[in-house]
Amino acid sequence: MKKISLFVTFCTIPLLVIYSQCCAENILNLNVLIEEALANNPEIMVFQKRKDALWERPAQVKAWDDPLLTFGVSNVPTDDFDFDTQDMTQKYVAIKQNIPFFGVTSLREKAAIETAKGAESELEDIRLNIVSSVKKAYYQIFFVNEALKITEANEKLLNEFVEISQAKYEVGEGLQEDILKAQVELYKMQEKLIDLRQQKETLQAELNTLLNRAPSAALEGSPALQVTQFAFEKHELEEIVLAENALLQALQHDIKKTEAEHALAKKMYFPKFTVTAAYGQRDKRPHATSSKSRITDAQGNVNEVTTRPLDFDTERPSLFTLLVGVNVPLWFKSKQNRGVAEAYHRIAQSRSRYESVRNDIFFKTSDLYARIIRGKDLIALYKDSIIPQAGQSLDAAIEAYRVGKIDFLTLLDSQITLFNYEIQYRKVMTDYEKDLAALEVVMGKSLF
Repeated sequence: MKKISLFVTFCTIPLLVIYSQCCAENILNLNVLIEEALANNPEIMVFQKRKDALWERPAQVKAWDDPLLTFGVSNVPTDDFDFDTQDMTQKYVAIKQNIPFFGVTSLREKAAIETAKGAESELEDIRLNIVSSVKKAYYQIFFVNEALKITEANEKLLNEFVEISQAKYEVGEGLQEDILKAQVELYKMQEKLIDLRQQKETLQAELNTLLNRAPSAALEGSPALQVTQFAFEKHELEEIVLAENALLQALQHDIKKTEAEHALAKKMYFPKFTVTAAYGQRDKRPHATSSKSRITDAQGNVNEVTTRPLDFDTERPSLFTLLVGVNVPLWFKSKQNRGVAEAYHRIAQSRSRYESVRNDIFFKTSDLYARIIRGKDLIALYKDSIIPQAGQSLDAAIEAYRVGKIDFLTLLDSQITLFNYEIQYRKVMTDYEKDLAALEVVMGKSLF
């Protein structure tokens, strides 16, 4: 009966004391992990660089098209390719500039700015999601650690149960059914330990991935959890959503962008100007020289005659050309009209998307609020009522078993019941904190 006495002594030690050793462990700091994730997570870097790239566009789209500089020659005679024999032969340089209609470049710039602002909001949403993921992984590791400690403590206790049931059976005071039941419960605990250890490895790899570490890197310390106080009313959360939610802000910028594009499409009815200025340089004429030629008159006499070209100036003035062109929106029914209609539909699409996302976010807010209130109430219920009552019930079962008022299986059920409540209590705590982390994403800001 020495083993029975040892069992009773062991059972009277509260389980909270058995696994309270976690308090002495090195605590893994959640804030440090969040800062590391924000600095190193590659997904954040993707959206950061996308935002930076988009902010380079407004100045580009506001600028005019590059002028076109042209060099060439014109009216060159093909018989001798001389530049000084024909008056219209010239070497010229021309510059052409497209000039958009008033307000076009400003609208392009506005659309690009709204796109960049939307990218900033999307970046903030990604940051909040990464922070939330880090918190959820952290809290889930806390739960698995706690579940491991509780399960390991119960495994030791069930080993004692098996030994006690075997000892009682050997002296004729117990049943073989007690031994089998205790062994089955022990095997269940061992199965749960295998599953929990696998979960812990997976969760640590997930957290390391969020931190951009090697998945197998060791975590220095163990997570700790303190129940966060929640004092928001539902209407307060809805006000925060409308003012802070990053997705809604991104969609608002998208609406403004499409409105600017609609105004820009209307500007396409107006002309675009093309101004061309050209300068043509002509070579000098050759100098006039006298020449002698022989002419035979009617009597057959040959006479020498000195001839000269006409007396032109030797200098040819350069030529200047200025051209102004304007496009004619001749095909406006199939081009400009369609462009305006397309932009209008995009505005309607953006507004509908905003309303859809807003309704979904309001639903998530209501759902999370209800779950958080439920979790808050359950935590208080487990802490103040269920766990203490289950502990008292186990103490009473131990005392009753000692004096022979209940059988072994009833005592075993009381212990398993307390074990399940202890696990569920920590799951409720973990789910509550994970819901708070999810709520911060929906709100669009850190609340706690």
